[in-house]
Amino acid sequence: MGHQSCCVVDCKNTSRNSNCKFYKFPVAKWKLNQRKKWITAVKRQNIDGSLWSPKPMDVICSEHFIGGEKSDVESSPNYAPTIFPSVYRRRKVNESTVLSRHKRFMDRRIIKKSTAEIDPVMNIIEPLKDEPRSGRPSTSNNDDIKLAIRQDSSQTC
Repeated sequence: MGHQSCCVVDCKNTSRNSNCKFYKFPVAKWKLNQRKKWITAVKRQNIDGSLWSPKPMDVICSEHFIGGEKSDVESSPNYAPTIFPSVYRRRKVNESTVLSRHKRFMDRRIIKKSTAEIDPVMNIIEPLKDEPRSGRPSTSNNDDIKLAIRQDSSQTC
């Protein structure tokens, strides 16, 4: 048997430099579902962007299967390869999502800045409510206002 190299992107395992087992993509008619799952799991594309299809010599090493062994049992977690390098976890950047996230950040920043400007005013008003003005007794309405101001100012942090 000749030199084998794992077809998974960024996997450097070859038959010369590792003790891995190498598995060919399933080709039997009754294994077409498994073949599709393997191709989907590998997430490769051709240079022109079209869907990649494995050639007869393409193999996947045992490091991409849980426990290092493939399985032909559909309910097994080793039915398809599931362990891949970190390059597979990278997501494509969606420009509209990034712009939306930035807009929400700026909105929060503006709200935070505006509440920070209002907060000192509320702190000045609050002590005035505690002291009765020129002989006027404090009313329950003033207590309600103080309570509302305290609740609002505690929520802005």
